[in-house]
Amino acid sequence: GIRDGLTSRGLGDVYKRQTLVQVVNEAWPGLKVELLTPPKDMKLMIGWSQKPASTSRLVDETNANKAALNMEYKNFLAASRACVLKMVQGFEANNIALIKQQIRANRKLLQHFAKINQIAIEIPRLSQLIKIAENFGGAAKTSGAGNGDCGIVITDANTDVEALESEWRHNGIMPLNFKVHQIIMAH
Repeated sequence: GIRDGLTSRGLGDVYKRQTLVQVVNEAWPGLKVELLTPPKDMKLMIGWSQKPASTSRLVDETNANKAALNMEYKNFLAASRACVLKMVQGFEANNIALIKQQIRANRKLLQHFAKINQIAIEIPRLSQLIKIAENFGGAAKTSGAGNGDCGIVITDANTDVEALESEWRHNGIMPLNFKVHQIIMAH
């Protein structure tokens, strides 16, 4: 959560002195939050691996390698930003194919990032979650820190959502039941 991330960055004292609202309303360098309306036939699905993840541990491991991999880290951030901006274009153009393309591109960026940092982002159950979603025509990636917890999937009108969810359940993945009216994109 926010507290874990702040503590990992040595901002624990700041967090103790401020309310959550104050922390969220702070100026975060490079952050832009934008409200997006999803294309009509797009559906966002979330599957829970039923395995825990530790954001703070992964942030600590990444920070330990940051100095040695400074250029790789900068390249990752630039590529991630470009990926998100293209995804925003997909929302603005009601282009589900472009959104799905960028979800897949983001997954590859995260996989490369994990490899160079020697950290685990996709546990086997998350890889299975993604594989199943892709088999049904969805575009999928880990959510948050990875290493456990959830994967997200973008589907369109051609996706058999019920069959996908059934296959997830058979593989120990719990579909989370919710509806998204608008998406907040941070970039």
